[in-house]
Amino acid sequence: MGNNLHSLLKKQIKTHLRDNWENDLPKDIDKFLSTINSTYYNFDKETEKLELTIHSKTNELEKTSTVYRTSVEDLELKIDQRTQELERLNNELKTEIEERKRIESILTKNLVKTSKISKYDAIISSVTQSVHQSLRLKDVLEYAVDSISKNIDSVMQATIYFIEDDEAVMQVHRGFSKNYIKKAARISRGKGLIWKTMLEKKPLFVLDTAKDDTIGQAGIDMGISSYISVPLFHGQKAIG
Repeated sequence: MGNNLHSLLKKQIKTHLRDNWENDLPKDIDKFLSTINSTYYNFDKETEKLELTIHSKTNELEKTSTVYRTSVEDLELKIDQRTQELERLNNELKTEIEERKRIESILTKNLVKTSKISKYDAIISSVTQSVHQSLRLKDVLEYAVDSISKNIDSVMQATIYFIEDDEAVMQVHRGFSKNYIKKAARISRGKGLIWKTMLEKKPLFVLDTAKDDTIGQAGIDMGISSYISVPLFHGQKAIG
């Protein structure tokens, strides 16, 4: 067997056999030890291969783990970036919605103003046309009351008074009951909302007549819930 004896087998022989064992062993025992020796060497080779395989697999696992960690980190970074982008877009969308609401509010207000202007223009146009069509004051007033009734929303009654001596006299009217006309056709100086408007020379608007102490009994009996009264001027003098 010579110098090719495996170190482990050599230690075992040294422990269990005498020093000159190589010269005294039968040939069969020598073959047996040679087989054991080969088995030890083969086992070492297989162990070395297994260790290399384990080392290789370990390296592969470490690489895979590194790649996985990198992928997870990249994914987390992308998620964070996407979240920030979505938050930015959401804030921009909120700002855009608020701006649209603001613009819509302005447009609505302008539309209301335009609608009112259009209606006022229609009233003015109607009155102007009536002046051209007739020189009779009564006709002009009738056209004015008609136009107010048609072009101003929620107007249920309309009337025009002129001052005659110490009375406000109803000239034309729309929507009033016979009882109201009978009671309020002529109003003595200083009484009710008509005279208050003319004496103060400024418009008078009351949204809830239940809280008003100016409207007369005829208006209360008529069931008028709100009103607006506008003075008519001739120069600086209120005439109706």
